[in-house]
Amino acid sequence: MGPHYAAPMPAPPSRPSVTGPASAGTLVPGATWLIDGYNVLHAVLLGGQDRKSRDWWGPGARRLLLERIRRFEDLGPLGEDEPTRAAVWVIFDGERPTPASTGVNPQVVFAPSADHWIVDRVRRSTSPGGLWVVSADHQLAGRCRHAGAAVMSPRDFMARCPDTDD
Repeated sequence: MGPHYAAPMPAPPSRPSVTGPASAGTLVPGATWLIDGYNVLHAVLLGGQDRKSRDWWGPGARRLLLERIRRFEDLGPLGEDEPTRAAVWVIFDGERPTPASTGVNPQVVFAPSADHWIVDRVRRSTSPGGLWVVSADHQLAGRCRHAGAAVMSPRDFMARCPDTDD
C-alpha cells in the first residue's frame, strides 16, 4: 500500500533550499513528504558522525529523528481529510527491525534502498507536484525533480521540526 497523494498548497514564505519544477514551487494541502531517513539523520542530527559507528545505524538514532519529525509544523494524521495537514513517510535503508505501525504519522518504511523506494513512489504518483523529497543526496534529488517532485534540504526541513515542544 503506497502513500496518500494530495493536491497543491501555498509555499512557506522562505524556501532558499527548495528546488523542483514550476508546478512544485508551491506546497500542497495534504502534501506528502518523503524523507530519506539516514541521509537526514547524518546531514543534520548527527553532525556528520562517522557512518561506521554502530550508534549511527541504531534504533536510538532513528528514534531521535522520528521524535523531531513528529513536531513537523504541517504534520497531520494519515487518512484524515483535513486539507492543510501533511503525510510524512520516513524511509530507512535496511530490514525492518521491529513491526511497523500503520496509520501513524510519520509512517516508517524500511527498504533495501531508500533512494529506489523514494524515486519509485515519485515516478508512480499521479500528482508528483504534491510530493516533497527531503534529502541532501544530489543524485536522488535530481531524479525526483525530473519526475516532478519538489526537493527540500534536510536543514530546511528540520528547521520546520522544532527540537522542543515549547
